[in-house]
Amino acid sequence: MRLNVGLPEPTFIDTYEKAQACLDKVMRAEHVGLDTETTGLDTIRDHIVCWSLSDGEDRWCILREFLPVFLPFFHSTDIVKVLTNVKFDKHMLANAGIELRGTLWDTVVMDWLLNVNGQHGLKQCIKKYGILNTTAMQEFAQVFLVDPETGKRRAKKKDEGLEDILLKALAEEPDKVIEYASLDAWASLQLGLELRDRLEALPFDDEYSAWDHYIEVEEPFTHVLWRCERRGICVDTGYLEDISPGIQQTLVDTEKHFGKMAGHMVNLRSPKALRELFYSYDDTEKQWLDPFGHPCIHWTSGGSTGNRMPSTAKLVLEKWAEDGLEEAQILLEHRHLSKLYDTYIKKMSSLVDADGRIHTSLNQAGTQTGRLSSSGPNLQNIPTPDKDEFGLRGAFVAGEGKRLLVYDYSQLEMRIMAHMSQDAGMIEAINAGLDIHCDTAAKINGRPYEEYYEAKQAEDPTDEQKQRLWERKLAKNSGFLIIYGGGPAKLAVTAGITIQEAKHAIEQFRAARPGIARYTDYQKQYGHDHKCVRTLVGRYRHLPFIDSREDHGMSERAAVNTPIQGSAADIAKVAMLWVDSLESDRFCGVAQLLLQLDCQLLLQVHDELMFEIPDDDEVEAACFELIEHVMTHPFRDNLSVPLPIDGGPGYSWAEAK
Repeated sequence: MRLNVGLPEPTFIDTYEKAQACLDKVMRAEHVGLDTETTGLDTIRDHIVCWSLSDGEDRWCILREFLPVFLPFFHSTDIVKVLTNVKFDKHMLANAGIELRGTLWDTVVMDWLLNVNGQHGLKQCIKKYGILNTTAMQEFAQVFLVDPETGKRRAKKKDEGLEDILLKALAEEPDKVIEYASLDAWASLQLGLELRDRLEALPFDDEYSAWDHYIEVEEPFTHVLWRCERRGICVDTGYLEDISPGIQQTLVDTEKHFGKMAGHMVNLRSPKALRELFYSYDDTEKQWLDPFGHPCIHWTSGGSTGNRMPSTAKLVLEKWAEDGLEEAQILLEHRHLSKLYDTYIKKMSSLVDADGRIHTSLNQAGTQTGRLSSSGPNLQNIPTPDKDEFGLRGAFVAGEGKRLLVYDYSQLEMRIMAHMSQDAGMIEAINAGLDIHCDTAAKINGRPYEEYYEAKQAEDPTDEQKQRLWERKLAKNSGFLIIYGGGPAKLAVTAGITIQEAKHAIEQFRAARPGIARYTDYQKQYGHDHKCVRTLVGRYRHLPFIDSREDHGMSERAAVNTPIQGSAADIAKVAMLWVDSLESDRFCGVAQLLLQLDCQLLLQVHDELMFEIPDDDEVEAACFELIEHVMTHPFRDNLSVPLPIDGGPGYSWAEAK
């Protein structure tokens, strides 16, 4: 902990002479904290109001008009800049016409790499690592919107923005802004140094630490994501209007179906209505009971009133669906569909900028497995091609004079499963080019592989071929269920079979794939023994509560699932570095060749990478050759099975896939 580090008094930079003196000092520093105060959180539309620096000995709050004075600092590749949420501040500086160069440490990603659990914000981490006392850093609203005498928060005026609040405070209470802004830069620096030390002490391998991984992979990956955000992707808003009625009608039909099951119409968006439907109150025992008659163990936060109530959150519904409650499964499907409608039909058109593109924010540290998350909008929830019944992918299009290239890893997680489990039959089938699910079904049912493959290829399958397809689907679902740590109740719901049939299907799969059975048992035990699991590259997911009564099942599922999903995230991440990392000495060769071809990485969703290139066949062929090589060979050492990709060109995301 850095409790012995003294907090310097802040300095306000409001003249050219002060700005030059500040620049002279920070140019001699090895590490400098940097932060911006902005008009909002929109990475394209908002801009800087004031900003701050700290070299540890001093901290400065600087007016935005002095940004140009500090170009030597922003462009320096010798000074390490330490920030909390690098991409955001880099966007804000870009909006001011300034390129932020050099090594950029992001405390959010550093803390996430140290332990994926919990929150990784500056204020949470400052408290967690004891860098300042718990009251030293206050939220924006507490500082600028709360009356210090009464403790009451004043209401924001209707047209009052963050810029208005900050500029007013600078005019009337400058010390408040100076303290608040400069403290963020100083705290980011102290936190970055603390996290660097902790990451250096965390081994990934015998001679490779978590810090080595951060510098080699995560730090350059931040730059890659920033470029993806900056480029954005074109959206056809007229197309969205055309598909809207179909989604609305499906929502209505789902609500009617749920109402028939419940015996009356239910407002599926009302937590109160759902609580009354699913829970009952036992007056004798003075406790809430769930649909299975068990005492409630999942509660709401209580909000501002603190009145905690039984929860119908996604986590709870998934558990009920696993236990065979069909209404929970239907409600989960309704929520998924509602989210698609709200996110992509109602809101997305308003997010399109003047360039005709949306600029989603990609969160490098937003999940426990390492998969990307995104917001504004959340493109990670776009359905896969086989589940895109409303054609949402058709709304994402190439820019004028461009075409899209979309490449998807084929059965990535199953291939990682084969490598990690070392199941001999699975590895042999994949290396022979067989359809893995057809091969599994053939082994389970003692029938020739060809019967299943021919059924899969048939345009108009016979009744017997339909039976083979059903057996293949059951084998596939059983495999994924085992991989993700699910049980027979979940399989029964998703496959529409009885619990006994589901148990038998899982037993058959384990017998056909003994390596996977051994792997899942081993991972659960490893999780109990070490309270963590790791991905292919060594990233940790800590499981501190795996022995607890409440968290036992969830943590065991994570122990099985995280090494697979996390390794899939590692593979996609390294592939993105190969195709777009211009800052890394290791990865930049291919990225520079693609840049010369005007090939730009736009997005990574699921296991797909999306590029935008000139509308030219020769350029496409050259890009494909480079992209295929690095996507199929992301690591220095190959896996036990190949990593082929599917995909191609199109003028929309739907057409390309």
